[in-house]
Amino acid sequence: MARFFWERDSALRKAESYSSRLLFRTKAGGCYTFLVRKYPKDLDKLFPNNQIKFTKRYCVLEAKKYSSRTDFARTNTRAYSFLLHNYPSSLDKLFPKKLRENWTIPKATKIASKYSSLKDFREDYDSCYRFLVNSSKTTLEELFRIEPHHAARVKWTLETATVQAKDCVKKTDFKRKAKGAFAFLKKNYPEELDRLFPKKITRKYLEENLF
Repeated sequence: MARFFWERDSALRKAESYSSRLLFRTKAGGCYTFLVRKYPKDLDKLFPNNQIKFTKRYCVLEAKKYSSRTDFARTNTRAYSFLLHNYPSSLDKLFPKKLRENWTIPKATKIASKYSSLKDFREDYDSCYRFLVNSSKTTLEELFRIEPHHAARVKWTLETATVQAKDCVKKTDFKRKAKGAFAFLKKNYPEELDRLFPKKITRKYLEENLF
């Protein structure tokens, strides 16, 4: 195959046919390299390189837009990572880690007795629910009038499974921590699972899904 020699005008016309710098670089690497080396200013005019300079102040302001550490980490990964690696104490001040609850049967029973629905109880106090499942199934049976062999069984819905997913940053964490909820979403609502944990945009993904 004969080697193609780019000229400024033809290379710029080629670049103008793409909507982003990333797509141009992915689809027309030779042309992109030519402009980077010979006419970088023209390339920057077509695709302004608006890189954000991450600072402590900027990332803290970004973090304050989110109600939880998980939402911040999932939605603004770069700002979250910057604080995590450079200013972890600031991150902890913004999103204090919840202390692990030391449940006892009387204490857990008192909480559970306030609910008329096992579903609502589990959604609001999952750790308390799991404590009773492991320590006193009969308490759940008596409070919610359920059959003994169904005490630990959960009927998943889109809402309850999504609640479990929101506590996880990665899909692998969700799969490991809540296998039942993960399997339910994967089987019944795969599009919701993809929305909660978007796939990383790679060069292969762009080639397969664009043009």
